[in-house]
Amino acid sequence: MKKNLFIIFLSSFILFISCAEKENKTETAPEVNLFSSADSSIVIVNPWSRPSAKGMNGAIFLKIFNQSNSPDTLYSVESDLAELVEIHETFMRGSNQMGMRHVDFIEISGDSLIYLQPGGFHIMLISLTKDMGIGTMGEVVLNFRQAGKIKIITKVRDMLGIQ
Repeated sequence: MKKNLFIIFLSSFILFISCAEKENKTETAPEVNLFSSADSSIVIVNPWSRPSAKGMNGAIFLKIFNQSNSPDTLYSVESDLAELVEIHETFMRGSNQMGMRHVDFIEISGDSLIYLQPGGFHIMLISLTKDMGIGTMGEVVLNFRQAGKIKIITKVRDMLGIQ
C-alpha cells in the first residue's frame, strides 16, 4: 500500500488543482510527468532540462521517490542526447566558488524522496548532439541497482519558475 501512496497523492493533488477556480476562471493543472520502474519501487517525477545548443553542455533535473523499504542506487545514465552522460554534484570549492564533479552513484534510502536540482546532484549532458531549445524532448535511461532500467522523457523548459 505504501508503494502507491505517492501516486495516489499526486493524482489527488492534480485533480484538486484542476478543479480550482480563481477569478471565475478554471486554472489548468500543473504538468506532472511520472515514470516508474517495472515494480513501481522507484518513481521519477518531472524530469526537465535547461536550454542549450548542440556541442555545449546541458543538465537534467528530476525528483526520485523510492517507495520501497530498501535503499536503491542510481549508478549510471544513458542517452543519445550527448556524447557523454554522467551523474554530477555541485560543491563549494572555497572562496564562494562553486564547482561540479562526477560521482559514481547516488544512493536513495527506502521510503525517501531526493531532488536532482540546480546547485546539487544532477545529470550532466556533456557535448550535446543536438540543439535543446524550449519544448525539445529527449529519451534518457536511468540505471538502478535494484529497480533496473527506467526510461524517462526529459523536456526542455524555460528556467524561470522551475522548482
